[in-house]
Amino acid sequence: MSIVQHSPASRYTPLCMTNSPVKIYHTHSASTEWKYYGHRGVLVFGKESFATKDDEFSFKLFLCDEEGTWRTLWVFKLDGKGFDYRVDNLPSFHWFHGLTRKFGILFEDDDDAGVFARVICERNTRASASPVSFESDSGRRLKTKTLGSASVVSLQLSIKPSLIRRSSMAASNFGKKSIPRLWRSKRS
Repeated sequence: MSIVQHSPASRYTPLCMTNSPVKIYHTHSASTEWKYYGHRGVLVFGKESFATKDDEFSFKLFLCDEEGTWRTLWVFKLDGKGFDYRVDNLPSFHWFHGLTRKFGILFEDDDDAGVFARVICERNTRASASPVSFESDSGRRLKTKTLGSASVVSLQLSIKPSLIRRSSMAASNFGKKSIPRLWRSKRS
């Protein structure tokens, strides 16, 4: 995980970005049977540069082609009214509720997953006075602002999700040298 030097889109300000690709999963709100959403790419957590409020954040999944052109595959916007971000027993799988379904993020790298959870936790701590709670398998609640060794993490963010899905969107063009090979798509 890295704090991003170059943003995939010139109008987007990332707080963190994965070094390895992630996959997006989904399921109905009451279900635990996850299905692959069909999207794989670089996950970024940040906000639009033109956002008018401090709490207008989003998850964005990007893909970069061989020419270095970034394309947005998926966007999940957070608009400010309550967001529950969870890390399951597998540290590489995070999930959260949308309006009608749950969305899961499968990280290929455990370090990416850990940093992503910490960045979201830190953002919540700055944006809200509500406590961040962590739960272990035994159900014991811990009140802390740092991620420990708890196997289930519940971050009570003061953000309400709304989903916007984009199959293609123009993105800024960056040189290939600044983009790790793992992020690039294969050309047909």
